[in-house]
Amino acid sequence: MTATLSATLLMLCQPPAVHAYIDGEEIGSLTWNDGSVEGVDVGEIVWVEVAPMHRRCGVASAMLRKAQRATGEDIHHGNCTTAEGEAWARAAR
Repeated sequence: MTATLSATLLMLCQPPAVHAYIDGEEIGSLTWNDGSVEGVDVGEIVWVEVAPMHRRCGVASAMLRKAQRATGEDIHHGNCTTAEGEAWARAAR
């Protein structure tokens, strides 16, 4: 099994994103606001999703670290989360 993270930093009409793959299959993605999303702070996570069978394995945290390293920006959790997102935010603090 090969796990990879891919940063897509320049996307037209969409916020930047990091994607996680295992053996070429996407298992997760994380997007954040680069200023193109109104009503959301710059650097705030807009969306994160991990395939159910890969949750609670560090995938979202790895994508967040990749995004922070790739951009040098303060990419951070926001206040609008699901219960799972809130648990991840607490664990990542």
